Amino acid sequence: MNKRFFEKVAIKAGNECWEWQGSRLKSGYGQTRAGTRMELTHRMMYIQTVGEIPKGMVIMHTCDNPPCCNPNHLKLGTYKDNAQDMIQKGRSVYTPMSGESNPNVTVSAEQVAEIRLLYKGVQHKTRPKTGPTLKELAVRFKIGISQVKRIISNESWKVL
Repeated sequence: MNKRFFEKVAIKAGNECWEWQGSRLKSGYGQTRAGTRMELTHRMMYIQTVGEIPKGMVIMHTCDNPPCCNPNHLKLGTYKDNAQDMIQKGRSVYTPMSGESNPNVTVSAEQVAEIRLLYKGVQHKTRPKTGPTLKELAVRFKIGISQVKRIISNESWKVL
């Protein structure tokens, strides 16, 4: 164990956070030198108390406190696990936008409802569907055929 590293960790009793007292990034995560490069302190603590971090894995905080180095608050996970954890706990800077809140949207919720209704068309037992084709809907609403397909199949605009 690296004595100098532990001198900068405020070790507390019980299950409290052990906050890094040295250099921190703007995000609050501690950082320290590991040989010739800088390393995040929670990762260093994991390496020193548990072992190497497998390639493609990250160290997650269960306490959601960036400067924390308490090994009991750290767990191994994938990038996907970490992203899902951030979103579930409301810590993500990125919030997926759906429907009209998405700045890239090209049709309104009303138009989506209309596209779905028009595509269904009128069907009778004795005659085939009479609604417009995908291409006709794409031209009418000035969007691509693939977008019409995604709207009709509920791949996009699931909020409706």
